Amino acid sequence: MMASETEVPGELPSREPRPPALPPPIPPGAGGEPSPATDAGDTIEGRLHPLTLVCTAWDIIRGWLIPVVVLLLLGSRGAIVVLSAVIVLPQIAFALVRYFTFYYRITDTELMTRQGLIEKRERHIRLERVQDIRVEQSLLHRLLNMAVVQVETAGGMGAEATLSVIPLQRAEQLRQAIFARKLNLTPSAAAPEPEPSELLHGLSVRDLVVAGLTSNRMATVLV
Repeated sequence: MMASETEVPGELPSREPRPPALPPPIPPGAGGEPSPATDAGDTIEGRLHPLTLVCTAWDIIRGWLIPVVVLLLLGSRGAIVVLSAVIVLPQIAFALVRYFTFYYRITDTELMTRQGLIEKRERHIRLERVQDIRVEQSLLHRLLNMAVVQVETAGGMGAEATLSVIPLQRAEQLRQAIFARKLNLTPSAAAPEPEPSELLHGLSVRDLVVAGLTSNRMATVLV
């Protein structure tokens, strides 16, 4: 019998090592890691919540409750009709127009708000100019789980944009999204460490009710 290979005594036959088998490629987004396409270029947009009308109606009623009660005690029903036609009805019409026309959009670089039916107002706020985002809640907002978002910029006088009202969870998402995208615009700046929070003063529900009923400047003037 003839051997196909000649083997030298004391030596193992030479065999070329096989390359290890590579695992199959992992598709983007697998393993709990988001794909780059889902993190970049997303636009957040929306409108005000329908409960905006409820909160606005309550503000109007609270603002003119004392004058209406005084006029009823004085027997001046004609003054109530004039007050409603001249002041209250225009406020209701303005609230309806604002609710149906208000629109906001957040891109990677700016916050845009638009409102108005006849006279349209559109504002563009660069995210790197945003200094603070305040989420405020009144007693009614807390009961309805709603909030008012006010966007303040560096060097601005007061709030540059106001979103009133939107769900509280949505407000927190908008605040986190704006600050996250602001950091992406300035990658060299290190993110500041959050300062420990400290409760300075707390208000009870009774204090909030009293503050809401006694903060009507226009009603006080009329009374």
